[in-house]
Amino acid sequence: AVASAPQVLKENVKKEEAEEIKKKFEAAGAKVELK
Repeated sequence: AVASAPQVLKENVKKEEAEEIKKKFEAAGAKVELK
């Protein structure tokens, strides 16, 4: 498992794109927070 401090993966993405990215990371076991 990889532990890291919160970091910005991508900025200024469309909400739909952000949701897709979020799903991929959560499927891999990451905790994702959209702002």
